[in-house]
Amino acid sequence: GASGGAAGSGKLMLTGPGAGSSAGGAVVAPSSSGGSSAVPPGSTRLVPRRREARHDLPKPEWHAPWKLMRVISGHLGWVRCVAVDPTNQWYATGSADRTIKVWDLASGTLKLTLTGHISTIRGLAVSDRSPYLFSAGEDKMV
Repeated sequence: GASGGAAGSGKLMLTGPGAGSSAGGAVVAPSSSGGSSAVPPGSTRLVPRRREARHDLPKPEWHAPWKLMRVISGHLGWVRCVAVDPTNQWYATGSADRTIKVWDLASGTLKLTLTGHISTIRGLAVSDRSPYLFSAGEDKMV
């Protein structure tokens, strides 16, 4: 978006998301007739704003790296979404192969394959109030 510059300065301050923050942004200044030959007279030039150090952001806490526990294969297309059962007994994966597969969380074995979508499955949600699994696909079906 654009925000106004100082009154009478002849400059317009353009900032991106989070207007008013010190990160990013640029100043658009009209070129003068005696200016550089690279910018035609009467046009504007974009002058990048210097980035200032952000001291208000906390330093991330270091954590030990994750370790790979298991690789599970079974889908014929890319896995696009995962949802875990609230009881942590099973989880479901949705894929570009148009299937939803339900897996045992402890052993990693396939319990069930669900079909019905005619396009890639993009979202899965397990209800914590009742035993329902919701799926959303590129076929515009839920």
